Amino acid sequence: MLAKAYLDVIRQMMGQLENEELIHIDQIAEEAAAAVKAGHVIYLYDHGHMLNHELFDRAGGIALLGQVAPVRPSQPTTAVRPAAGRDLPRPAWNNGMDSEFARFVVMQADMRRGDWFFIASAAGRAPFLVDLALTARSAGVYTVGLIALRYAKILPALHPSGQLLHHVVDDLIDLQTSEGDAELSLEGLDEKIGSASGIMGALIGWMIVAALAEAMVARGIPPTVFRSAQYPDGPARLRAARERYQRLGY
Repeated sequence: MLAKAYLDVIRQMMGQLENEELIHIDQIAEEAAAAVKAGHVIYLYDHGHMLNHELFDRAGGIALLGQVAPVRPSQPTTAVRPAAGRDLPRPAWNNGMDSEFARFVVMQADMRRGDWFFIASAAGRAPFLVDLALTARSAGVYTVGLIALRYAKILPALHPSGQLLHHVVDDLIDLQTSEGDAELSLEGLDEKIGSASGIMGALIGWMIVAALAEAMVARGIPPTVFRSAQYPDGPARLRAARERYQRLGY
């Protein structure tokens, strides 16, 4: 059965992830927790998969993640900088980056030196992603790519610099997915079926959240965690959680 084969593929990728990235993810979480304690914000942008929805405003999720998305200047992002980080200096934004759109997105998110920015993309080939990472780094933001390295390494670059996302981020986590971002062959179909990058990205995202929460508790700064809004007191708890995050910065 092909459904069983898909489960087997995901299990194999999970094993590879554990062997190759588990210690690395814990290290990233420790460093990110230190940044949060210093008043910084952690941002996430997912290029075309599920993380832009999966990790935000969810039961068991943490309030400190800032959603980055290209939106109108009058429309706020999901998370705003808490009072604890208001005094961090803003970048000058006169660095002459080629991509004005990437610069706009980073400005709109209010990224500042010392913040963290996770950028997820299976291939990391879009020029916008390269400019987004370069723009954030020029502002002193620490960037981490979630990238399918086997896929990305076989692709020609589209950015004028000849670089892909995995070339320009400060650190990266391998999604473990295959070339072409499809996993299963089926007689009678010319193309493979069954992408895994969304599932693996969500899995890694929640691993980061769990490891980050653990590291923050160890530092005496327990993160604000959302409870399911479906409970009778859910809306009130959600408001209280957001107020706590704004007051404390975590």
